Amino acid sequence: MSALINELEGNGWTVPDFKNSNLAISKQLANSDKGRLIGQRRKKLFMIIDGMGYGLANEMLGEAGMARRYSDWLNIRELTSIFPSTTGNVLSSIYSGLPTARHGVVGTKVPFKEAGMVVNVLGFSAALGKDLKLWRIDPKTFYPKPKMINGLKKRGVFRSLLNEGILGTGLSTSVFENSDVMPFATFDDMFISINDLAEKGTRYIFAYYDVIDHMQHLYGPDARQPREALHSLFASMKRILKPSIIDDDYDVIITSDHGQTEIPEKNNIEIKSDSRLLDFLDAPPWGEGRSLFVHVAAGKENAFEDYFDSKLGKRAILVDSDEAISSGLFGGAKVDDSLRYRFGTHIILPKDHFAMPYKYPSINTRTPDKFPMVGSHGGLTKEEMGVPLLTNF
Repeated sequence: MSALINELEGNGWTVPDFKNSNLAISKQLANSDKGRLIGQRRKKLFMIIDGMGYGLANEMLGEAGMARRYSDWLNIRELTSIFPSTTGNVLSSIYSGLPTARHGVVGTKVPFKEAGMVVNVLGFSAALGKDLKLWRIDPKTFYPKPKMINGLKKRGVFRSLLNEGILGTGLSTSVFENSDVMPFATFDDMFISINDLAEKGTRYIFAYYDVIDHMQHLYGPDARQPREALHSLFASMKRILKPSIIDDDYDVIITSDHGQTEIPEKNNIEIKSDSRLLDFLDAPPWGEGRSLFVHVAAGKENAFEDYFDSKLGKRAILVDSDEAISSGLFGGAKVDDSLRYRFGTHIILPKDHFAMPYKYPSINTRTPDKFPMVGSHGGLTKEEMGVPLLTNF
């Protein structure tokens, strides 16, 4: 085990366990209908509930959970996510069956040489908000090939259900280009559509639901709202899904991309475009407030590290990107030369309950400054990295 991994675990953080991860589910599905994490049946319902960390899932759905009467047909166990624990990275890995080291989508905002800019990989827009499709840029240029989904399609009929918030984004357009995708507005019509597909004998059904994640960003992971939403989701699931899904014909596989941790407003430390930090960099930072990637200009490494230690060292740790790669933190000891620039020279990892997002100089902010995201993710805390595996086998 590398010195870096020992240091991260010494901080109480969780590093990816790739054999017991949400990525491992995808790799098994890509190659077979049978596996330790995916069951033994020919038919599969694979569902991702965005933001449903293991702690939240176990509190609500575990043996003593407040909503256990709705999940009593499911077994729960803990897996890890991969790093960074962000939707853009994890979904890219799940769809492709590749670790971050192989696809380089290291967060929500990622530099792409092909576009000459930092790109928001979820909305497929420039970091400042411009929709890249308006510039006739093809999303497939940036995202890995969906090996898991292609593997399922080769073995049988595959259908996807995506809520309207992600349908038509760059990631979904690229991944599901040749798949039959069904939109839905609420979880009730999602489950009704799943039943309809099951009655038609659809062999593989994939569904993605993101409301639990949005609620935690808005109210925080400890708030009542995401718990009530999860309670209603699983009550509807048990009420609407037919016995053919729950008991008989299908392996049900439910997991998440990440959990969330709460960031008090005073701990949300914005790095602005006029920050002294940028004097040491070749380009603005990218990634997330919980895992920020930077590229330090040649010859300024020592000065940058001194500045970091004096200004940010009590609230974050600084990791050398080469060391992070060689340690296997991204799922491989090497990164292809064509992708290496996306990992920068250093990674800023804020300590527990701190975030350091880079604020681009734009009026097109996602939320007003006085309403920062209460819940956040992208880091290595147990809350962010722990994800459930809920199955009926």
